[in-house]
Amino acid sequence: MHTAREGQSCDFVVKKKGHVDINIECKNHESNIPKKDVDAFLKVITMRNNHGVFVSLKSSIFHKNPIDMELVPGTNKFAFYVSGSEHLVDVIRMIHRLDSITRAISDDLKMDDNSLTITSESASKVRGHVEHLLQKKMELSVHLNQCVKLVEEMTYDAIKNALSFEPEKTRHFCPACHKEFQGLKWLENHMVKCTEKPLKRKKDALDVIFDSN
Repeated sequence: MHTAREGQSCDFVVKKKGHVDINIECKNHESNIPKKDVDAFLKVITMRNNHGVFVSLKSSIFHKNPIDMELVPGTNKFAFYVSGSEHLVDVIRMIHRLDSITRAISDDLKMDDNSLTITSESASKVRGHVEHLLQKKMELSVHLNQCVKLVEEMTYDAIKNALSFEPEKTRHFCPACHKEFQGLKWLENHMVKCTEKPLKRKKDALDVIFDSN
């Protein structure tokens, strides 16, 4: 949902039933994103008590890795930072998963969501897991792209040669003189006239051929 024109809001909000909203701030600047923009983003998601994603399409974000996250101070909500848009969907899925986990923990402890405290140490561990998972996904994407490139480099003739095969030809021999013929009809005609052992009737040829096999 587009919310840029609303006061004290980010550019978009992602709503999903059963989950806390996710505020998304999107910048398309050529220069690096300054600290004041990050602070403004944190102020909005803190006020709204939502998770948030700060996306910079063309540049890096102040003191953040290409994919980074932190626990929003004074809350149990997460702020993610993404340089580029290719991992945005993955980050949103991760936030929904983290939200589901924190809600499940709150239910187990019979606590209100806002009463659950996530320590900085725990947040750091979560950050490590998130970075590990995203790195694995990036590695898989690289391998997939390499495979696609290899397939694209294969020529039509190479694929045709790899997939095609010559069917095994059936060989037809005269049981008497062992002369080879390309087809049964020619062999039948020959067997009536074969100088070694001619048949009296052409219709007997197939019986002799199959008996010899």
